[in-house]
Amino acid sequence: MPRSRSEVNYDPTHLPHSDGAEMFVLGACMLSKASLLTVLSSLQESDFYQTAHQQIYRAIYLLNEDNVDVDLHAVSEKLDSFHVLDSIGGPDYLNECCDTVTSTANLDFNISLVNNNAVLRNMLTVTRDIDYRAGTEEIDDLDIFIADSEKEIRNAAEKRTSPYFSSASEIANEVQKEIISLENSVQADEDVIGVNTGFKSLNKLTQGFKDSEVTIIGARPSMGKTALALNFAYNAATIGKVSVAIFSLEMDKKQLVRRLVASDSHVNLTDINNAAKLNTNDRNKVYASLNAVANAPIYIDDTPGQRMSEIENKAKKLKASDPNLDLIVIDYLGLIAPDKTTRSSDNRQEEVRKASLAVKNLAREMHVPIILICQLNRSVDDRGRDHRPQLSDLRESGAIEQDADVVMFLYRSDYYDRSTSKKGDNDAESYNQGLPPGMSYTDLIVAKNRNGETGTVHLFFSKNYGKFQPASKEVEERMEEVRKTNPYGED
Repeated sequence: MPRSRSEVNYDPTHLPHSDGAEMFVLGACMLSKASLLTVLSSLQESDFYQTAHQQIYRAIYLLNEDNVDVDLHAVSEKLDSFHVLDSIGGPDYLNECCDTVTSTANLDFNISLVNNNAVLRNMLTVTRDIDYRAGTEEIDDLDIFIADSEKEIRNAAEKRTSPYFSSASEIANEVQKEIISLENSVQADEDVIGVNTGFKSLNKLTQGFKDSEVTIIGARPSMGKTALALNFAYNAATIGKVSVAIFSLEMDKKQLVRRLVASDSHVNLTDINNAAKLNTNDRNKVYASLNAVANAPIYIDDTPGQRMSEIENKAKKLKASDPNLDLIVIDYLGLIAPDKTTRSSDNRQEEVRKASLAVKNLAREMHVPIILICQLNRSVDDRGRDHRPQLSDLRESGAIEQDADVVMFLYRSDYYDRSTSKKGDNDAESYNQGLPPGMSYTDLIVAKNRNGETGTVHLFFSKNYGKFQPASKEVEERMEEVRKTNPYGED
């Protein structure tokens, strides 16, 4: 009869391991070339618990690196050159390892056993270290301590053996499902296989925000980056029916909700901020939109100065509690604080490179699209009459451009008004002629699309309530005439 938990002796100094499994995989390496390659691609020296086994594995690894056939004799000589052959038990112990291998059919099981024990040891070591620090160190910020602890535990747990390769058959089945999904969406006149952007013209280019992809929204300050990201988030939640997480490193969460309400209700944001100006009709619209926003599956974290590791932990925790989380918005890259792994000697470009790569890794790990807002450098303002953004205008653009799957730029000609533009630059006047007050014609330029087409989507931007809308057919035709006479407005 099994003993109850209270009857089991617990030794806090013991760390899980299996001497038999470790001996088996080492013996298999010395008996079979195929087994050797399987073990080398699955385990590391630190995965072995016994010091002697680590030394044997190191000898095997170095022999293979030097293109020397790995067998009992070669391993013995290598260990002897390290002056550790006698301490590990000599050739007799190597023979004993080989004798444990009755059939290499059990190799995967023993590799898994060695790996799982290594993961458990790492987790125990990490949790004991956390326990020690919690009891001996002064914790200035509990949230940061918890975030760091969660990341350490997750890193320890994630080193579980998984296959490096997928068969072409498995991948082909996945691609077939995506093609069928796309066919169905085209029949439904949607062109979406990812998260719906809410804009048909943009969906045709990008097919929505796709799984594991990072989409950059780049523009100069006050061009409408945050407004566009909020439009995307609200469309995803209400049209796409997915949950959305917004990490706002710059703007207060109440400000964001007010913007969402203004966009949904078409009521001037200034009036919402000063409720006394609201008339009865607008007040009813605001309350209706407040209810709509409240029912949208949108989560907002407005903690300033967050590190990327904190964003990762919070996003994964949210995904665990809400599996429908299918879009993450980070506003914005320049305000992500350096992680502890960033050295004090690292320059800003290196910090951005690490943060950009971390965002991409998070998207792939969570299988969730991420929208990352970025600010363009000043060179776009100083480029004569043609202020349309280019990929090189991204701040520290090399890393961002490389890691991003999609890069979108916002361009509004009225942003560069005549008082600050070069003489004769009447883009704003010609592009926005006849539009209502507060309305601005906007180009959303898809400058990079790793898995689709590039191009320009034409939108209206209602600055008073932060709402982007597709350009009407009549305006599209008028703008086509403007482009023929205005080379600086061409796509």
